[in-house]
Amino acid sequence: MLKTRPVANKRRKTDGQDDHGTCQKVVRRGRKGALKGLVDMPLDILLEIFAHLLPYDVLRLARLTKEFRRLLMHPSSRSCWRASLANVPNLPDPFPGMTEPAWVNLIFHPQCHFCPRTVHTVEWCFQKRLCNRCWYKHVIPISHWVMDVDGPWNKWENMPVTIMLAGILPMQIDKTTRHKHILQQDFHDLANRFKWIFDPQEKELFISRESGIARGIEQRARECLVWTRCYFIDQQTEFIIDANYQISSVHNKLVDLGWTQELEFLQRRNDYNSLSKHQLFDSSLHPSTVWTKIKPTIIELLQCVRVRRLQAEQEALIRTRKNVALPILRSYKRASMPFSGYMPECPDYFEFPEVKAIIHRPPEEIVDQTSFELIPSLLPGLIEAWRERIHEELYALIKDSDPTSTVDGLEALRLATTVFTCETCTQIYHDPSESNPDLGTVHGFGIMAYPGVLSHRCLIRGEADPADIPAPEENADDIVYVSNKRSNRLSWSSHTLRIIPRNKEIAEEIVIAAGKNPMTTTAVEMDQLMLYFFCLDCAKLEDIDWNRARLREEPSDSFPSLHSQFRHILRKHYTSGKAHWCVLTPGQIIHLSLEPPHKILTYRATFANYLCKWCLDSSMESPPVPLHTIQDHIRRRHNVDGPVENSDYIRVFGAPPDRCGAFFTTRLQVAGINALFKQRVRKTA
Repeated sequence: MLKTRPVANKRRKTDGQDDHGTCQKVVRRGRKGALKGLVDMPLDILLEIFAHLLPYDVLRLARLTKEFRRLLMHPSSRSCWRASLANVPNLPDPFPGMTEPAWVNLIFHPQCHFCPRTVHTVEWCFQKRLCNRCWYKHVIPISHWVMDVDGPWNKWENMPVTIMLAGILPMQIDKTTRHKHILQQDFHDLANRFKWIFDPQEKELFISRESGIARGIEQRARECLVWTRCYFIDQQTEFIIDANYQISSVHNKLVDLGWTQELEFLQRRNDYNSLSKHQLFDSSLHPSTVWTKIKPTIIELLQCVRVRRLQAEQEALIRTRKNVALPILRSYKRASMPFSGYMPECPDYFEFPEVKAIIHRPPEEIVDQTSFELIPSLLPGLIEAWRERIHEELYALIKDSDPTSTVDGLEALRLATTVFTCETCTQIYHDPSESNPDLGTVHGFGIMAYPGVLSHRCLIRGEADPADIPAPEENADDIVYVSNKRSNRLSWSSHTLRIIPRNKEIAEEIVIAAGKNPMTTTAVEMDQLMLYFFCLDCAKLEDIDWNRARLREEPSDSFPSLHSQFRHILRKHYTSGKAHWCVLTPGQIIHLSLEPPHKILTYRATFANYLCKWCLDSSMESPPVPLHTIQDHIRRRHNVDGPVENSDYIRVFGAPPDRCGAFFTTRLQVAGINALFKQRVRKTA
């Protein structure tokens, strides 16, 4: 088979090529930064250059190549090392017997002297750097020298000599245990030199000389420790100055590019440190080099900041307009006291379509009080439509729990058997005991009926997050926050409410025990009854201390309200859900008492049902408090003597009435209560 010569690839001839096909050889540039030519320089010039370097730079240069090492480690180069050491301010002189390269290695090279680990702390008394592992391997505490020292020096007969030699060496005090330590290598070197001395006078001279050297090393170590701390502070100060200079130069360039507003926005939000601590900032680089590296990233970051700034300005504008619209709601509420229906909070008011349309007008339009001049006339209709929406939400819960119900929506809401449970603040579960397996546990009590459910705190309040609280100049306190910024306002929502069929059955039993029809009796009518329910199942004592049970509201025997009866059943009769109630009036309580009762006419209500009119819809608005507390608040805070209801304070809408009538302190006859209960059972049968 014939072998053919491979044909070379043909190239198209261009106009720039020579007709003769001559081409010049491209000379490649040598490796950038090669230092092999430096060794050919005159020695005096080279050493003069090295004298201007820092000591650690000279040390790294000596470790770079063999030529530099041979040059810098020669005794004739000592002047170069001393000149570089002079470039470090206030640097102490080397320890006795230590060369300049070893001194530079000890001070500036962060490596353990026994292993390659990185160590940033110098043990000046030992003239070494030791990592934690090498410390426990090569350092001996003097208190344990007998067990830790190798060789014949830890024998019993040599113990006095060992103690004497250990006391001569430089000692380092441990920071945690405060024990004195010596270096094992120093002890062995000293012991090996001492064992060849036999003349007592020479031993005395040796001990005196070595002790003086050790005390001098300890004194020099203290000086080096002080210098190290000062040097570290100077380095930190220099680093901060360089970083601030870089930041100011970058800041000026950003201002020239038109990012002034974004930088001011970061300073107002205390986020400017996030810009100054960016990972691309390097204090060792020139500001122009830093700007070249950081420019694309910082521009991208500021573009995101611009979006945040525009959004924050829009939110601030909306808050300003809300503050203009808020006095209209306050004036309407104060003029409508006492409330005939539940009133909206600030978030609900700002969501009214007519109010929201004015607040969210374009930024270039001016919105002032004249922009809301039509809102007062529209407010009654807007509030009524808002109430209808709330009623629809509550009626939807009723339909979900009982789809077969045919009762009208508002009538079904008003029934005492329509009981709402808040899942946020109520925890009810079975907690039996050996003595009573029917016990239950109730944490919180968000079991409510209409209209009290409308004012439930979990539906209109939330816990304020300190990170989300705006700056004081943003003026958002009255709109969002209450109770001195501990809580924030929420739009009314029924998402935490549930209707539990078991609670409806319990409510029916209580209404029937009161002698009412559960199909028509409302929760308001049950709250207005001046009746007290006595549980016969729990009456185990012959005499019942009524005062203790009433004052402390202990759910043991007698209960004045629907909520208390619910709590008693869930705690004492969780499994059955029923109790044998004997309903008592105040007159029957007097008749069944074992001793003459004492009537206290100056009873102060303890129910938290009152709000301050002057703090309403402001950041100072507090949760509902008892009557005497709100009266003290108005006298102290608003300087009003003799506060009047509906003029200075109001009741929470839907709150049950206070038991402000005569309060009885007496002991009741259980036998008489049982007889009264049997008599009522016979009449019912």
